[in-house]
Amino acid sequence: MTLFGRWALCLAVTVMLAACGDEALVADGPALLIAAETGDLDLVERLIAAQTDPGYIAEDGATPLANAAIGGHRQVVAALLAAGADINAQPQNSYSALMQATFMGHRELVVDLLAAGAAVDARSDSGGTALDVAAMTGQAEIAGALLDAGALLNSTDNTGWTALMSAAAVNNGAVAQTLLDRGAAVDLRSVAGLTALMLAARHGRTEMVRRLIDAGAIIDQRSMTGETALDLAKTAEISDMLGDAGANQ
Repeated sequence: MTLFGRWALCLAVTVMLAACGDEALVADGPALLIAAETGDLDLVERLIAAQTDPGYIAEDGATPLANAAIGGHRQVVAALLAAGADINAQPQNSYSALMQATFMGHRELVVDLLAAGAAVDARSDSGGTALDVAAMTGQAEIAGALLDAGALLNSTDNTGWTALMSAAAVNNGAVAQTLLDRGAAVDLRSVAGLTALMLAARHGRTEMVRRLIDAGAIIDQRSMTGETALDLAKTAEISDMLGDAGANQ
């Protein structure tokens, strides 16, 4: 359904309620999707009362809970969970509500979901967890909340990447420091044999390279193709930094 179609349906339901009251309302999954997306708590509660399935799944995998999580609508999320929506369902892009809230940076909702029993280490199809999502999107406070809830610090996705590797590759320094402060293993290698230091060097992340060196990263580890961080260094400044740290020339 197009954006216009979604809004038209929501408007039609609202007009019907105004004209006829709740007795005219019937179970309507698509309407619940839109009400959750727009944060319309009153309509969500009315649709649930009309026996709309809170776990409704659209053809594209969208669910009311995922839509509410993306929008950061905490009260709507609570209403859906109270009505029986599966907090750990992962139909949309294989992301759980916790992953969706993390991706969008809704810290308070993340805390709500964790308190309600969300699986902190649920994995997407790519093998990533909410902590990986936080690392990729630069959500340092959320990363801390996930770790406080017991998230696996050195969990790896299907390519062997850790959250620290993700943070290093995209240059999210605050997340990287949060992970390092919690004891993240700095020298783990991906399936391709890459470390966080190699990834930072390859992508030209100067300050991240410095951060990882200061954290004790092994300078001369080699990838599966035999390359070191120095071989992969994107800039002369990073090459010099690695050389000063003792990299073999």
